[in-house]
Amino acid sequence: MSSSIEDAQRILRALFVQRRAIRDVVDDITGTLGVEPFAGVLTDLFVNVAGRKFTGRESLDELTAALRDLQRRYAYLRDVDVPAAARRLHAGLRGKPPPESSRFDTLLDAVLLLTRAIVDDTGLSGDDLEVYLLGSIGPFLSS
Repeated sequence: MSSSIEDAQRILRALFVQRRAIRDVVDDITGTLGVEPFAGVLTDLFVNVAGRKFTGRESLDELTAALRDLQRRYAYLRDVDVPAAARRLHAGLRGKPPPESSRFDTLLDAVLLLTRAIVDDTGLSGDDLEVYLLGSIGPFLSS
């Protein structure tokens, strides 16, 4: 496993399994790891975790409504661009690349916070999250 993928796994474990605050790992992401490897693993984790809540057969409108519902229930999602996040999730659940590229701060805000909300909403815990995390790094092991 490349060191950047190991770093991404370590950072995501800290965020989701150990429940560390996002601000505690931002320097690790931007300084140590780099944006690209982290964004890839995070996006895969988002889609994997979202698969716990969604079937993949939802329309874009249904996903947008569901994400807006999460936004109403979790104050930390207040500033998330729900339509853009729904398009990313819609593509990801269908195994397609994201429809548009995102700036890192937008990706961090939307995908990281929505992943955390879905984890909270579905009651995922340590062992389950470890499985989802391992699944998210799998595609990067051969690259």
